[in-house]
Amino acid sequence: MVETYRTTKGLRALVRRAAKLTHKRPSEFLRLAAEEKAQQVLREHDRLHLRQLLASMGPGKLGDEEAASLGAEVKRALRGDE
Repeated sequence: MVETYRTTKGLRALVRRAAKLTHKRPSEFLRLAAEEKAQQVLREHDRLHLRQLLASMGPGKLGDEEAASLGAEVKRALRGDE
């Protein structure tokens, strides 16, 4: 319990300091940081999905239909339409 309090206290001080440096309110800074973290997680997930998609195809040449299908899948993954 004491360790949690220290961690929370340290995090609050860190956020206040960062918010002051960026001339934002701490709550606004936290919201922006949370949005950036969420976007980072989504990008990592998209990269993983794309790697899995490419790995499932295996080596070799693609036909026109397969290439078009892969292109459509990549576009969907980039837009986040999954």
